[in-house]
Amino acid sequence: ANADRQGDRDATERGRPEVMTDPYGPGVGSYNRMEVLLGNLHHMPIEDWLIQFGEAWSACDNIGLYWADLNELIPGMSRQQLDLLMTDQEREFHRQLPDRVQVWRGCYEFNADGLSWSLSREIAAGFTRLGRYHHPEHEPMLLSGWVNRDEIAVKLDRDEQEVIAWNVADVTRI
Repeated sequence: ANADRQGDRDATERGRPEVMTDPYGPGVGSYNRMEVLLGNLHHMPIEDWLIQFGEAWSACDNIGLYWADLNELIPGMSRQQLDLLMTDQEREFHRQLPDRVQVWRGCYEFNADGLSWSLSREIAAGFTRLGRYHHPEHEPMLLSGWVNRDEIAVKLDRDEQEVIAWNVADVTRI
C-alpha cells in the first residue's frame, strides 16, 4: 500500500493527475463497474487501463449497456493490446488455440450481439438458465460461430472459458 501511495505521489510530481486505479471502490458493483472503467479510460496510460479492464471484465454485469462504447474500442485493439487484457495463464491458453475457434453464446434475441462468448457449448447453454440472466418472457437461444484466434481475448477466471469476441462469423442458432 505504501508503494502504491508513493507511485501516486510520483505520478503527481511528474504532472499526471492522480487517477482512481481501483474500480472496486464504495458504491461500485458489478452493474456499474464497466461505467467506472470506461470513465478511467482517458485518465491513465492506455496500457494500464487495458490491464485494469482485463482484470475487471469478469466482474462486470450488464456489459450490453456499454456495447456501443465497447464496440468502438475493442475492434480497434492491436494483438498486443488484446494480450494486456489477459493474464499470463490466459495468454498461454490463447496461444494453444487453433487459428480459427468455434465459440458459443447462450442468450436471447435482444442480447444476441454480445461480446461474451464461450469455448464450451455446455457452459454457454447454461447462461439462459441462470437467475440473473433468465428472461422467462423470451425464448432462450444457443448460438454458435467462428472467430479468428488473433482477434479475441480469453478470460478463464470464472471457469466459463470466456472469449471476448466482436467479429464472430458464420453465426447459427442451434
